[in-house]
Amino acid sequence: MNLDELEKKMGAVPRREIPAAWREQILGPLRDQEAAPAIAWWRQWLWPHPTAWASLAVIWLAIFALHFAAAPEPVTPFAALTKPAPEMLQAFEDRIRLMAELSPESAQPEAEPAPADRPRSCRSRAEVAV
Repeated sequence: MNLDELEKKMGAVPRREIPAAWREQILGPLRDQEAAPAIAWWRQWLWPHPTAWASLAVIWLAIFALHFAAAPEPVTPFAALTKPAPEMLQAFEDRIRLMAELSPESAQPEAEPAPADRPRSCRSRAEVAV
């Protein structure tokens, strides 16, 4: 039997009506849903587990709050720092002078300065022709 024959036999069979009780049972929830106001899309998306989504939102807010609370303070420039007291500067200079007097290098005579015509680095000068 092919499909054409099947369609002819099905067309010859009289159609029966669905019982009213069945029809109401099947189509009733759809009618109720049409009458109910439409729920916002975000509420439908969050509805399966609202407490889980709310908990996740609270966790993210806590993370942002801790991130901004732990942000490092801006670094002040060196010039903006307060100058030390004059007594501190005097004590520092006295300490440097005392360390210079007590160091063994101060007992040795100073070496002669290098002549001015010598280059200051050890690297030799090389001329490069391009």
